[in-house]
Amino acid sequence: MKRTVRQSLQHPARHPETKNLSTDRQQTPSAIKLSSRELRRIVLSTAQNLTTMASETATASRRAYHGSCHCGNIKYAVMLTLPHLPTLDVTSDESDHIYKCNCSTCHKSSLFHVHPKTPSTDFILLSPLDPYSDLGDYRCFSGNVSLFFCRNCGVRCFSFCGQGENAQIDLDKWLRGDGDEDMEGKGKEGTATKVWRVKRGAPYFSVNAATIEPGQEGFSLKEWTEKGWIVYVDGQARRVATGAYRYLNETGIKGAVSAHCTVAVVDVVKEVVVK
Repeated sequence: MKRTVRQSLQHPARHPETKNLSTDRQQTPSAIKLSSRELRRIVLSTAQNLTTMASETATASRRAYHGSCHCGNIKYAVMLTLPHLPTLDVTSDESDHIYKCNCSTCHKSSLFHVHPKTPSTDFILLSPLDPYSDLGDYRCFSGNVSLFFCRNCGVRCFSFCGQGENAQIDLDKWLRGDGDEDMEGKGKEGTATKVWRVKRGAPYFSVNAATIEPGQEGFSLKEWTEKGWIVYVDGQARRVATGAYRYLNETGIKGAVSAHCTVAVVDVVKEVVVK
């Protein structure tokens, strides 16, 4: 079987043709050559970590986490499932995605991406209620993507491409994960709270994880790092990053890992996760 990785990233920097990592090794001068013993040790360590994460995910729970900008002008809530089981299939709608990208926009903005499973039901903006008029709106990627930021403190909480809408929902019910039905004009019981949310079918939406409030139950950026939940994406080269999982660096390897190592890890990911 020919070992290639052909996955386009659900990110504005994606390219219609993802490079074949196995044939692109010559274009990665910083790639590190690994011996078969070193490669085997990394792959086995990766498999062990994935098995542990799969076990943790069996007891995972989905809950709402609050976030805001520094001054509190922007307030939002996002639904996440934690503990998180990372996957290289970052285009999948089957789970949340946690990743960092090195494209110039994400790098300069210091964005730490969390892509919720279903943005239209898993994110609500509590304040302000019209991001286009009440927030700064830096446009990138041919003007299609809005990197909203607070005009007071400058913090970027989320980025978005698509259409949004205002709705009135039962906030307590939403925070419990019991639904997001619009209550406006329907005579529903409960207290209605007006929110802004993403319309279904939006091609791109991402929350800046650095703006999620620390100290909430089950939420720890330290845990995300230590357990290797963060996928690293080579947005500059328009491909899934070599050495995508942080725990590939447990051996002390710095920088890019060879394409051969990456393909081997992808095979392990498929074997462990699918089974």
